[in-house]
Amino acid sequence: MTNPNWFQGTADAVRQHLHRFTARENDYQLILSGDQLYRIDFHKVLESHWKRGADVTICVIPKSESAASNFGLTKLGPDGRVELFREKPKGDALREMRTDTAALGLTPEDAAKRPYLASMGIYLFKNSVLVDLLADASMIDFGYQVIPRSIEKFDVYGFLFDGYWEDLGTIEAFYRANMDLTSSDPHFNFHDMTAPIYTRARFLPSTRFERCEIRESIISEGSILNGVRILNSVVGIRSQIGEEAELERVMMMGADFYEDEEDFQYNRQLGIPDIGIGKGSVIRSAIIDSRTSMDPDTTFETELLSCRKMVSCPWER
Repeated sequence: MTNPNWFQGTADAVRQHLHRFTARENDYQLILSGDQLYRIDFHKVLESHWKRGADVTICVIPKSESAASNFGLTKLGPDGRVELFREKPKGDALREMRTDTAALGLTPEDAAKRPYLASMGIYLFKNSVLVDLLADASMIDFGYQVIPRSIEKFDVYGFLFDGYWEDLGTIEAFYRANMDLTSSDPHFNFHDMTAPIYTRARFLPSTRFERCEIRESIISEGSILNGVRILNSVVGIRSQIGEEAELERVMMMGADFYEDEEDFQYNRQLGIPDIGIGKGSVIRSAIIDSRTSMDPDTTFETELLSCRKMVSCPWER
């Protein structure tokens, strides 16, 4: 059964919380997606919005033809005004969305490779414009409804961004972005203090290592690693990995809490392993979901796999 009070789309989610924004004396509203990885100076977006007298500004990024059909695309005029928007077009509808990206600052060579402008799902609205658009209850999604309506009624411009941007909305993209962070020169640098990225403090103990071999990896706090071999992997908080286990190109999500003696006894009664990776296990090219319990000597290698689909998670009680 569908709950009509639950969010029906991205725009409906904003509408249901609009009172939180409009109660303040704000002239502009910045709409962001929560499943993306990028670093952008929003002062520049706002400055572009002011200079053009825009009602709406859409942040866009150049894409090749092979990648473009996976995104909502904008077609810009010479002045940067958005003339057309289509959500994930194919075939002729896709080719009609080509834009002269060289006129926007790309080199001729790069413009030939990336002649499409994908919406990044980042929108800057005049407050009054957003309220007007969302007054129509049929406007439930930004990409499919609100943005096309905006182009019909208001002055909409594009803001070109040509830095690192990754949409993490698929398992493949999420895995790829995390694996890239383990390289010696990742595309996205979390250690850039000119534009720092903050995380939530959890006040966990430091990770404990005993007789481990770890290369090109990220190990989060609160983990216990005993005699393990870890290569090109990301290990999440409170992870526990048994002796002689091997991880290679693995994204391990970690755990929400530490098990205690009562939990261990419960696990023994049910005949299931404790949360973590069992002794002697060998895991390659996988995503290990949060709170996964894995038997000793488990071995698998795959393209992408959520281990939780294979291994029981005992504490779901």
